[in-house]
Amino acid sequence: MLKQIKRKYRRMNILLRFKSHNHETRFHENLEIYTSRMIVAHSVLCLVTIPFVPAIQYFAYRGVASTQLMIQRTALAYTVNIFLLILSIILRKYRRRLAKNHNAVRWVLDIMYCLVEVYEGYFWMQGLNLRGNTPVYFWGWWHCLIAVIKINIISRWYMKLIAYLELIMLFGIKIYLFQTDYSILITLVQAIVFLGFQTYFQERSDKTRFLEKQTLFEETEALREIIEQTAETIMIYGIDEGVLFKNSNKYEWWNESLTFEDNMSKVRLDQKSNTTPTMVNSFCLQICNVFFSPF
Repeated sequence: MLKQIKRKYRRMNILLRFKSHNHETRFHENLEIYTSRMIVAHSVLCLVTIPFVPAIQYFAYRGVASTQLMIQRTALAYTVNIFLLILSIILRKYRRRLAKNHNAVRWVLDIMYCLVEVYEGYFWMQGLNLRGNTPVYFWGWWHCLIAVIKINIISRWYMKLIAYLELIMLFGIKIYLFQTDYSILITLVQAIVFLGFQTYFQERSDKTRFLEKQTLFEETEALREIIEQTAETIMIYGIDEGVLFKNSNKYEWWNESLTFEDNMSKVRLDQKSNTTPTMVNSFCLQICNVFFSPF
């Protein structure tokens, strides 16, 4: 039975989808992590970006862009970032209700974040066209950090890869066409291959860990069922944890209000009539030292 469980739950197809629909549902049904990532990411992004957007637009593009264009870029940045923050708060508040349709919710959010990267590609490209190449290297690192934070919220690895490719292909192809430098083309291919493998195998690693935990859970449940079917009364007790499992209520000799030693002192050895309670108590304590000693 346990071998069947292992074989059943260690299978994924090439797209890293579980062949067990039950596990596919369990792996994604909880929107707790998704919404938690959203609200943390967008709260921090709004905190560090919104107060400084007007100043950045003014100092970066004064003399090369009109005041109206700078106001438009500021308003666009405000709108997108505040919208994402409000959306994350709403989803976090109603995450339990949305869990019933978690698959549709995740699809909508994954697609939305891919569209967010389209917006950011446009926004950054417009800024590069206005300013030239002086601050490009520094801005690139900053924009890359923001993009990675948002893309990591996406739940499906192939949607995450699409979001990465939207930015990499856009900037890589434009720079190659502008400079006709084959080193840029090679770097573009390197970035695509790296992100493809890294995203794929990271997802595979996460799902493998999930399968290991789920397999252990299934094995534990199977063992519990086997123990429940036995005629004997079995108790699993932890020194620090207390009673962990009892398979039957038939023999309720265990008193929760007493200590482990006091409960074990009630044990009587039927085959030795001359055994006293003190001897039994000492015998039980020796058993405890053997089985529960940390050394």
